Amino acid sequence: MKALESVLREELARLKEVGKGYEREIAKLPSGSLQSKRIKEKPYPYHVVSREGEVRYEYLGRLSSEELKQLRDKIALRKKYKGLLKEVRLNQKQVARALRAKK
Repeated sequence: MKALESVLREELARLKEVGKGYEREIAKLPSGSLQSKRIKEKPYPYHVVSREGEVRYEYLGRLSSEELKQLRDKIALRKKYKGLLKEVRLNQKQVARALRAKK
């Protein structure tokens, strides 16, 4: 039984480290989403973020399509990491619950 408990403790420590790594990566990436508004048939890109309970639209200026694609990719990566972090936290709870049950 001690071997199983040891494995669970190692897994819990690993999950905590993975979670911290995802949190660091998430902090580096931009939040929100991109939205394009058409004014007089010209597209204007906006970065939509929620700050202090308010939704804000920040005009991005004239960005090349490559810059917009990079920003979209970063936002999508952040969303992916947030989903993975949620999964890691769920796994942490399950492992912690299993450790408590073993005692």
